[in-house]
Amino acid sequence: MFAIALIGMGALHFTSRHFLFDFPVPATFMGGVLPAYVNGSLLIIAGVLMLTKKQALAGALLTAFIFLAFLLIRHVPMLVMGENMPGERTSAAETALFLGGALMLAGSILKSHQTQNRGRLLFAAGEYLFALGLFAFGVLHYVSEVFVVSIIPSWIPWKTFWAYFVMTCFFTAAISIFIQRLVRLSSLLLSLMFFLFICLMHLPDVIRDSHAEPNWTNLFVPIGLSGIGLVLAGSTIKQR
Repeated sequence: MFAIALIGMGALHFTSRHFLFDFPVPATFMGGVLPAYVNGSLLIIAGVLMLTKKQALAGALLTAFIFLAFLLIRHVPMLVMGENMPGERTSAAETALFLGGALMLAGSILKSHQTQNRGRLLFAAGEYLFALGLFAFGVLHYVSEVFVVSIIPSWIPWKTFWAYFVMTCFFTAAISIFIQRLVRLSSLLLSLMFFLFICLMHLPDVIRDSHAEPNWTNLFVPIGLSGIGLVLAGSTIKQR
């Protein structure tokens, strides 16, 4: 699922001929379609490598490089300068989540080889970065309650309850990872929650309007995050 999300987002760079709204870059960097094609190609390559047994580590490290670059070049400076738009903060949190997932995958692969210490460090860094991104998602759900409620499908009742329930799930999963208790259970439930987002919200949006690029991006992001939840669960051998 992680790899499919990367390949899908990479392909969207080619069909849309620009960076996705989850990969915003400074206007001075928009030198035509070439930068978008380069980023799309790197995402596709990373996803394909991730699907191969021998090159999965290379795919995970390339993915980590891509999202680390966006985090340091774009999101951190924007947040430091006081950019408080919800879209920017959401993109920054998603970038941190994907970076954390890539580091966890790379660390879990290294732990199975002769570089166990390096693998543990990478995995721990990714794990806590992923938890930080989840905590940020929880905060964003609280401060943007009206928007969160507005995107819940009309046929679902008790919208405010579900908005706060999802917020609580993000906080609970983040705390579980931070204190290293019930990590496998919380990551499995988190993966299930993202999968339900796919089925109940984002896939119907794509079916309803398949020409809108944001609908596809909104679909691939939870696919990737659901996969990352499974990476964490699969790497946690015993429940803590």
